[in-house]
Amino acid sequence: MVDHDEIRRWVEARGGFPAHVKATGAGDDPGILRIDYPGFSGQKSLERISWDEWFDAFEENELAFLCQDRKDHRVSRFSKLIRRADADQSGDARSGGGRASGDGRTKATAGPPSGRGHGPASRTADGGEGRSAAAARDVDEPTRLLREQHDLVRELFELVDRAEAAPRELFASLAVHLEIEELAIYPVLRSLDLPVEMYRSIEEHLLAKRLIADLVVADLDPETRGAKLDLLRREVLAHIDEEEREIFPRLEQRLDVDQRAALAQELVATMVALLEAGPDSPVEQVLSQTSEAS
Repeated sequence: MVDHDEIRRWVEARGGFPAHVKATGAGDDPGILRIDYPGFSGQKSLERISWDEWFDAFEENELAFLCQDRKDHRVSRFSKLIRRADADQSGDARSGGGRASGDGRTKATAGPPSGRGHGPASRTADGGEGRSAAAARDVDEPTRLLREQHDLVRELFELVDRAEAAPRELFASLAVHLEIEELAIYPVLRSLDLPVEMYRSIEEHLLAKRLIADLVVADLDPETRGAKLDLLRREVLAHIDEEEREIFPRLEQRLDVDQRAALAQELVATMVALLEAGPDSPVEQVLSQTSEAS
């Protein structure tokens, strides 16, 4: 994959940021490029940079972005940078430059990059639309983005169970997801005359936020902490299963193509704004909301 907007959408949908390895490069050269996912092991070795800087180095070094959409039916964060020449020569996972199919195999999609586009509706050098709302209709269905976040939450619960991820990482990802639904999705439910579904979801969100707050700030013994985490898991998984079964189909049926494209862009913009506020900001927001609610 070499299209700038497609790369950016893929990364931001998974909560990532453009970054480079600290103490590499000099001057205008950022050195070794990476993607930074808050809460993961690269936190101490990576430093965030702008998408402009990242893509400038990406083009200067003629790189391609190899990524995997899903693995074992779950959203994957796997990606790596390879030489574009290698991506041009082969279409498999060993030297491909593209993305994974639904079964987890990677496919090469190297080709000409878009003109310095850095957003879902950015423009090319000739003034025409680059990855416009028309492209977003194919790639960024709002319910697809939300389902990807649901899969990440499910995966994080499993990783926390196996002690392969910190609970704080789960809480941060979950807090971001809850907030973007409340800011972007629930107003749409109200406009579609679905208030019952909206208010039920808000109550379920509040319960999840109160459990997160308890797990973050309360001095709990191991047994109580385990019980609250198990309750959070059961409540959240039931909630997202219900959304996928009952609410998402209604959004898909009752919003037209342009409305869905606009909503997808709003979801991404809201998520990026929350993440850019800092890795702890979403959880801090949950703490303030639960304090006010109680």
